[in-house]
Amino acid sequence: MLDLLDNRILPARSNYRGYATRKLGRTDEGIGYYLSRSRSIPITRRCAEYLGEAYVIEGKYDLAKEQLSTIEKLCSKDCEYYEIWPAR
Repeated sequence: MLDLLDNRILPARSNYRGYATRKLGRTDEGIGYYLSRSRSIPITRRCAEYLGEAYVIEGKYDLAKEQLSTIEKLCSKDCEYYEIWPAR
């Protein structure tokens, strides 16, 4: 279904594909989708959250903390994306 989405929302499609793939247990593949999305346009809070969660699953805590820092820069420590984040 994600392949049917209009190319104008390609970054969002990559983000959703990364999320779905990660939830299916294919974390490395999901990370690839998040990273391809972030190359297209600047990273968003949601993409940073999902990418950080994937890094936590992989045990890559240094990379996860970078995503947490990105979320803080984008919306502060009071942001819902920062507050719910598991690697804090």
